[in-house]
Amino acid sequence: MKTGGLVCVFEDAKKPLVLGLHERLEPGDLALLDTEPALGEGAFWLPGYAGAFATRSKCQMPVVHAPGLRIRVLAGVYAGVIGALPWPRLCLDAYMATCAALPLQADEHWQVLHGEVVKEQGQLRALRPSHVLVWSGIAENTNADRMLDSISCC
Repeated sequence: MKTGGLVCVFEDAKKPLVLGLHERLEPGDLALLDTEPALGEGAFWLPGYAGAFATRSKCQMPVVHAPGLRIRVLAGVYAGVIGALPWPRLCLDAYMATCAALPLQADEHWQVLHGEVVKEQGQLRALRPSHVLVWSGIAENTNADRMLDSISCC
């Protein structure tokens, strides 16, 4: 069964992600698509969506700020902030300063994109400046280490 998903181009990506002849996502943009696109460097794909096509630009992305944290709420609800896309699952794009702590719920998964973090007492703590993806609601795509088996990240 083929499934859609969420594609995000990271803010620090060097170039846009081309979706079609006249469609592309600029750095910082994201979309809900019915099929996985050919990912370029600086983009990721999170599977598990079956709904209408939707895109959001970087400027439409809600951001939560806390000491040492800058969290883009891509989808779902975090700290009372509703995500940019109409996807019921949580997906966060978090930038963490050294020693910053990001609270985690029991069902949330995470992947370090760059930097170094440790999980301690129900939170992630950055040992150096770090960029982390956090998601929930797609446990069927995770392995025993709670890492996504089917995440595509370039």
